[in-house]
Amino acid sequence: MPEKIAGLPAHPLIIHLPIVLGPVVGLLCLLLLSPKLRKKLLVPTAALGVLFAASAIAAVISGENFLAVLNIGEAIKEHADAARTLRLLAIVLAVLLVIFAALRNKLPALAASGLAVVVAAVGVAAIGFTVKTGHEGATLVWKQQFDAAEGAQQQSRSGSDDSGEDEGSSKEGDESAEDMDMSPEEHDAMQGG
Repeated sequence: MPEKIAGLPAHPLIIHLPIVLGPVVGLLCLLLLSPKLRKKLLVPTAALGVLFAASAIAAVISGENFLAVLNIGEAIKEHADAARTLRLLAIVLAVLLVIFAALRNKLPALAASGLAVVVAAVGVAAIGFTVKTGHEGATLVWKQQFDAAEGAQQQSRSGSDDSGEDEGSSKEGDESAEDMDMSPEEHDAMQGG
């Protein structure tokens, strides 16, 4: 598995496929509970399920490669655990869907309905773990940056509200981080706060 794609880390690019396919396949699995819809949707759902499993496997592998480059430490544990669980669910779901599709004309109605319930349950679990994995990963990537930007924005608002000056004027040396083209942390350090 390549560590980079077009000069960018592979993991942030690859993860979009399981993030989209997980809920789509999960919802299709729920539709398989209807015998009428099952006849039309089972084979395409099985194909998407195999693609979902392959993409989940690729996402975990690329994530492990990406982790080797980053120095995140224990912060990644919940995301990695959720991703490994999602990979397992995706593989189980793909296997169940392929078996179901292969036996679709050979199973008695009651057995087909029972298998549809199992597939739907695994599909719902896959949706849940797709959301959990994606949320944990997004939190790792964006929370610190968002909190810093939000803090700088609030500080900027409170600074302009308390100064009693017009919005367009500023004291020398009191420029915002954006005006000075630096991170909020660098700005705070420079301002002595």
